[in-house]
Amino acid sequence: MSSARLTVAKARDLLYEHVDAGNPMDEKFLRLMNQLLQRFIDSGLWAKAEFQADLSAPNGYITLPRRASALLGMRVSNQAPRRIYALAHEFNEVGPGSHEFDRTMVSVMEMEDACVHTDLTASATVYLRVTAGDAGIGGVAVLRGYDAAGKRLYSADGQDGLRVTLASGDNNFPSAVLRIESLTLPLMSKYCSLRTGTTELGVYEPGETDPSYRRYKVGAVPSNCTITALCSRRHVDLVNEDDMVIPNNIGALKHGLIALRLEDQSDLDSSVAHFDQAYTLLNAELRRLRGKARVIPSFNYGSPGLRTSY
Repeated sequence: MSSARLTVAKARDLLYEHVDAGNPMDEKFLRLMNQLLQRFIDSGLWAKAEFQADLSAPNGYITLPRRASALLGMRVSNQAPRRIYALAHEFNEVGPGSHEFDRTMVSVMEMEDACVHTDLTASATVYLRVTAGDAGIGGVAVLRGYDAAGKRLYSADGQDGLRVTLASGDNNFPSAVLRIESLTLPLMSKYCSLRTGTTELGVYEPGETDPSYRRYKVGAVPSNCTITALCSRRHVDLVNEDDMVIPNNIGALKHGLIALRLEDQSDLDSSVAHFDQAYTLLNAELRRLRGKARVIPSFNYGSPGLRTSY
């Protein structure tokens, strides 16, 4: 059985007895659910494990949202979908070499992950905007990266990265930054954002302590075009009772929770049997929801050796 919308609260009500029959609000329930959902999400493209996102590429790249683990497909307005290449493609001996971000491309190149959605284009002071009453106030945020001279950023006491103790409002990092490598946040209870001047570089959800997003090079895209991406879903830990549970097949979740308990008891054969049953239910649900929809393969018989852009 699957539910169109399944919250943590509803899943707890239906399944708590498989964690602790005497305590519906046992905190272990959420821990086990997060462990189970990550296994499910990482093991296949189940129902609701794909989603579309409209993105922009003002600097020649797209950055996927937090809940996306990879790009499965991309199209620009009414153009044909683009072929996606791995990070190593630009280093292939018979490949296209490096592409400039302002070059028109007909494909997509994987890049390294990023902690912001928009990069700095010049050295600047950056700051974190924090909402009053956030539980993260008083905690320390750490930004790692490089300055305009290419030197790594260090704090005044010699630690790696710039540090700022968060207060309500705007919190400036002490030195100018050119390239941001990573950002570590204390546990925040509200949204916060990283900015420079009036430009928003990244927005971070409650509970997001080490932001990291997949990024792809797409080249120059006209500002009047719409970029639509098909993404595979990444597991993000459930925190609140109204968070959505995906996948939401109750039978699969039940067998998965039982399997985790048996695994912790070192009864691996029984655990594997329950996981197999969970995957059988997820596969059956996927076939039912797919209906008559089919993916029809298409082939391009043109000579790739004659292409002038990739």
